Amino acid sequence: MPAIQGTTEHDFKNTPVVFVIGGPGSGKGTQCEKIVKKYGFTHLSSGDLLREEVASGSERGHKLTEIMEKGELVPLEVVLGLMKEAMQAKAATSKGFLIDGYPRELEQGLRFEKEVAPASFVLCFDVSDETMTKRLLGRALTSGRVDDNEETIKKRLKTFHDVTQPVIDHYSKKGRVKMIEAEHSADEVFEMVDKAFAAENIKPSADCFGNVIFVIGGPGSGKGTQCDLIVKKYGYTHLSSGDLLRAEVESGSERGQQLTEIMKQGKLVSLDTVLELLKEAMLKKVASSKGFLIDGYPRELEQGKRFEQEICAPQFVLYFDVSDETMTKRLLGRAETSGRADDNAETIKKRLDTFHDVTRPVIDHYTNQQKVKRVVAEGEKDEVFAQVEKIFDEAIANEAALKKAKIVFVIGGPGSGKGTQCANIVKDYGFCHLSSGDLLRDEVKSGSERGNRLNAIMEKGDLVPLEEVLGLLRDAIISNISKTGCFLIDGYPRELDQGVKFEKEIAQCSYVLYFDVSDKTMTARLLERGKNSGRVDDNEETIKKRLQTFHNQTKPVIEHYKKQGKVQQISAEKGIDEVYVEVKKFMDSKKW
Repeated sequence: MPAIQGTTEHDFKNTPVVFVIGGPGSGKGTQCEKIVKKYGFTHLSSGDLLREEVASGSERGHKLTEIMEKGELVPLEVVLGLMKEAMQAKAATSKGFLIDGYPRELEQGLRFEKEVAPASFVLCFDVSDETMTKRLLGRALTSGRVDDNEETIKKRLKTFHDVTQPVIDHYSKKGRVKMIEAEHSADEVFEMVDKAFAAENIKPSADCFGNVIFVIGGPGSGKGTQCDLIVKKYGYTHLSSGDLLRAEVESGSERGQQLTEIMKQGKLVSLDTVLELLKEAMLKKVASSKGFLIDGYPRELEQGKRFEQEICAPQFVLYFDVSDETMTKRLLGRAETSGRADDNAETIKKRLDTFHDVTRPVIDHYTNQQKVKRVVAEGEKDEVFAQVEKIFDEAIANEAALKKAKIVFVIGGPGSGKGTQCANIVKDYGFCHLSSGDLLRDEVKSGSERGNRLNAIMEKGDLVPLEEVLGLLRDAIISNISKTGCFLIDGYPRELDQGVKFEKEIAQCSYVLYFDVSDKTMTARLLERGKNSGRVDDNEETIKKRLQTFHNQTKPVIEHYKKQGKVQQISAEKGIDEVYVEVKKFMDSKKW
């Protein structure tokens, strides 16, 4: 299979590729989802790839439809081609590949390893026919699937064993089968999968933690009660650094004994240890949790910054804002039954003063990033939770919408004409056109708190932090997403790091539209523009520097996305209408 046009073919020798085998009802699909979430693998199913190709309406899709309508088997060459293309498209970002339900026959495995990539190992979910039958019959009560009946299940299981046993025997002889006893619950089975991956020295992905929320509130703010309600409704995992430290001490482990000694001496537990405990607890739950509530953290700004460096950035900060008077009243009320020595008026005042002193810089820092969600927590718990529900429901809806959004990065040097072409795409295809520069200027003009802050940064001659630019882009996409799910992000990313962070924190890029023009043509256009524009940077010396900067910064971006098969290069040397003909060919070839 040739490499995708415009890409450098990736060599998968150092990329883990795992064949996943299990009968109908073995639970392998659920386990694949957990592996994807924790280890950053890409999950590929030959059946799904065939169905997607047919649905795409491509020429190859029409041919596949004809083959299947005749009742014929799709040639193995076609299946392998689809898999290889899918792997090449994800090669630059995926930590590994799960080839699900494959190989069904030994010949398929041998051909895959010869023509696509060697398999690191085979993950085989071993379940008795009795259990698989029971699970499938249970599924039949709601699935409506005609093949979920006892007679058909029996035939399917026999076929599975007949064709799969030679595969398992072949790879077992090579010592490459990881047999997973999958009779147990999904979480118990995943513990075994974890051990299999650890044995192969495959580590969890750095991006695996998903939605992380810092929960901040003073003593008596009610944040503990609200965390319990969030866990119950939204399936988050609630973690408190204090609870983790106490649990480690009680465990009697070597680390627990060291912590006991530190605390006996009145010393503070190191931030390294706290982060280690948090990360370990998150990794244990990451495959099954909807997200994490990090409770009472960060207490100081340095804690938040270190957490972001070593674990991940929070989705937002949930801040329970309560007056000192109310918190004091609640704590004194609790003192009547708690027996806690620190629930007295004098100690409470000191605790509240400390809380405000150390927390204010944290709140200010994340407010500047537009990440603080403030909850007025003076009322009863149900009234407070109504505010929390609104925040979570909106965040979940936004995340779902961002996942569906079609994002096109538009790249071209100064004078490439990309702005004009973007205007044409907006007119004919209903895209929303966003430019980070325009968004910055509009925000400054608005006179908002953020605008004033950005203006102060720019007046000093400093660069606007990437977090601020990403915040503006995210807000603009969300505010327009009800009108259109398709966006042109103009002149972005200028550097590879910008693109990587955009995809990590906002949405995946669907394509990159690259307007390729010679320096000679761009210089001529800019000098012509300079006759009337009044722009001080439209002179030959400055243009030369701008073009050099553009090439230096953009080349790694283009190469990165070419490896994913996402770059559409448009020669933009000709007139506007002639260039747009090529743009339309690209736009019309895609489903938006």
